[in-house]
Amino acid sequence: PGNAEKMGEYIGSSLDRLAEKHPRLCREVRRKGLMLGLEYTHDIMGPLMSFYLAGNGVFAIFSGNNHKVMRLMPPLVINKQEADALIAAVDRSMTSAQRAADIVKFAAKIPLVKQAIGVDEMQIAIIFVAKALRKLTGRS
Repeated sequence: PGNAEKMGEYIGSSLDRLAEKHPRLCREVRRKGLMLGLEYTHDIMGPLMSFYLAGNGVFAIFSGNNHKVMRLMPPLVINKQEADALIAAVDRSMTSAQRAADIVKFAAKIPLVKQAIGVDEMQIAIIFVAKALRKLTGRS
């Protein structure tokens, strides 16, 4: 229990700083020990962050009933080095997700696009945009 409390506080406060760094992306950090949650500013961000986090070696899922919320549940035995790697991956993912989200949010404002596709289709579209951005920037 001691490590979970200590590392939960460390990771949670680091995520708080990332939320301040990325205010257009992250609305709130939730935490209880090592059960961590990020609430994003838009429905498309949960799936998009899942995609980018996976590319950065982190498995995280968005909530099934609220695509704006993502759960992070590191193991109880996580150490500081692993926590730092997690935090760095979240930061890189947030930076990448923000670029892709800006493009998709812009496209969603176009009336024809907005009428033609729903939220589920938009989530699929953002993954394609994210993959295209990776190819354009030379990142795999």
